[in-house]
Amino acid sequence: MPILLPFHTHPQRGLIPRVITQLFSELQSKPSQECKVTTLRALKVTISYLEIYNDSLYDLLDITTAPHEINVYEDRTSKVNIVGLRSVTVASEKEALALLFEVGRELL
Repeated sequence: MPILLPFHTHPQRGLIPRVITQLFSELQSKPSQECKVTTLRALKVTISYLEIYNDSLYDLLDITTAPHEINVYEDRTSKVNIVGLRSVTVASEKEALALLFEVGRELL
């Protein structure tokens, strides 16, 4: 029987969980003057999960969204914008990973 490691220490946990861990690690380790905010709470982390499959866009946080309801466009400043994609604000690595696992369970 294999030994199950906690997800945050699992060596093959994937790119998205590693990025989430690194992001919150960096936010916690930076002094407030480097982040140019007075406290960590002044920062806002939002997460969206977008799947592109067969030239269709799917919002993985909103399973009711049809592919045609999400639009991608580039504005005058060359910034790419996605309209119709749900974003969720998270306050911790634990919340972000829980959201990721919730999406993963729905896809199975």
